Amino acid sequence: EFGDGFRAGFEPVAHCRDVLAVTGTVVTPIIGGRRTPLSLQDDVAFCDAEVAEIFSLPVAHLLDRRNREVREYTNRGSLPVFRGGPAEVWGLTAFILDGVLEKLVRPCWDKAERDGWS
Repeated sequence: EFGDGFRAGFEPVAHCRDVLAVTGTVVTPIIGGRRTPLSLQDDVAFCDAEVAEIFSLPVAHLLDRRNREVREYTNRGSLPVFRGGPAEVWGLTAFILDGVLEKLVRPCWDKAERDGWS
């Protein structure tokens, strides 16, 4: 959930398929971009009961396989976890993020590195 300040500078590029959370909530991930910098304090609204902390991590950090592991969860199977920030990224957030990174971002990132853009 993002606040109005975020939405004002956000341009949707694609809607991903719906994801069903274990709670029964349906989440529709949206891929987009911003023309203005994001302020975590001013632009992101969140529920204190569901979110302990908000922080950002660079895309390069998230794509570095040393910062990702797969854990086994009872009744949920194998799910990705991202490490190296002030807290781990896990659960539904990590599941959606991993799909976006592997299917959309990594192919572009790898091509840019092969082409000498890094």
